[in-house]
Amino acid sequence: MKRPVNKLKTVKYPNGDFTQWFGENPQLYARFELKGHNGVDIVRPHGEVMYAIESGTVVNAKDTPDGFGIHIRLISDNKNERGYYHEWTYGHCSRLLVKQGDHVDEGQAIALMGNTGFVISGATPFWKNNPYAGTHLHLGLREVKRPRTGGWKYEGSDIRLSVVNSNNGYKGAIDPLPTLWEADDIIQTDVWRQSALTVVSLLKTIINLYKK
Repeated sequence: MKRPVNKLKTVKYPNGDFTQWFGENPQLYARFELKGHNGVDIVRPHGEVMYAIESGTVVNAKDTPDGFGIHIRLISDNKNERGYYHEWTYGHCSRLLVKQGDHVDEGQAIALMGNTGFVISGATPFWKNNPYAGTHLHLGLREVKRPRTGGWKYEGSDIRLSVVNSNNGYKGAIDPLPTLWEADDIIQTDVWRQSALTVVSLLKTIINLYKK
């Protein structure tokens, strides 16, 4: 498994590359009938290359101006430990380097960073700022089945799909961060440091309770 951009650092900007986590800002995403943000936002300069996290097939490649803008959806070749395939969404691209029906290899360049579609630039009530005038990658993840019959297909694709837990309030989307941690070249130092500090704090609390 690979990272979607080079040397991805999984902490909030300006210390890392993320401006919005999964599930944040429910009031902003209510217009889309979502409980909150249905992915994570990664900021990098406009035009930076993005890569396939896993090998798979492009099942959807289109432009929706009021949503993900120029975007791509990729279905993984292999199942995860839960027995499901991954559907990765790369939203707000400036340009796609692949087309619907293409098979892509893990780590292959598939799109360029952009700010197309529903994008808010600058500081907002929902996040402090975006350093690149709204340019970011909305990275979404859903677990899907590939039934031989039934299910549904993206227009123009011959791959049948069935979304797992589609009524979870995020249209089946799940937090992609735990899966991203499996990728190579992920810089997690700050995340692990915070986790370690939390564990230490809990241990100190337990020790103090026993001393009493």
